[in-house]
Amino acid sequence: MIFKRVGLGLFILVAAVVILGTFAQTYKDFLKQHYDHPKSSVGNPYCNTMMKKRGMTKPKCKEVNTFIHTKKNNIIAVCTDEGGIAIDDRLQRSKQKYLVTNCRIKGSLTKPCEYSEDTSPRHLVTACEDKLPVHQWWTIYIMGSLSQKDRRRQKVENPSLLRDPIQVILRPEKAKMKQ
Repeated sequence: MIFKRVGLGLFILVAAVVILGTFAQTYKDFLKQHYDHPKSSVGNPYCNTMMKKRGMTKPKCKEVNTFIHTKKNNIIAVCTDEGGIAIDDRLQRSKQKYLVTNCRIKGSLTKPCEYSEDTSPRHLVTACEDKLPVHQWWTIYIMGSLSQKDRRRQKVENPSLLRDPIQVILRPEKAKMKQ
């Protein structure tokens, strides 16, 4: 009876470690998924090629990914007071914009994986551990920095909010407004 309890407890502990390890990301994982400086010349379509090359199309298509086209030191700086602004105890928003390419799946998450892409300068919101980026959380449009034409093209739940230049659209999620 004691062995069954200990065996079950050990099994649960090992399962928890394996499951948590599956979801944990390291700085090395972050670089593999998000770092591309200078932007690779892989031809068109960039996103289809890069997502496949970086292993994000197996076993199913990754829905969204952001490739960051700046030096590693700039990305690491987001995790410090020098280059980032704390959102909470783990997330930092970059103080400046960086060129990024957002890749978003066009259809289903099954093969073939085909992506749309959007390349533009954006603020980063990055999860940090030990002063290193481990997860690219968001890229951000600051509405005040968009032209009137770009503002009209945004799919926003409440268009009246676009009048306030400090409103933020968080991407790559569906357009959500936050102050």
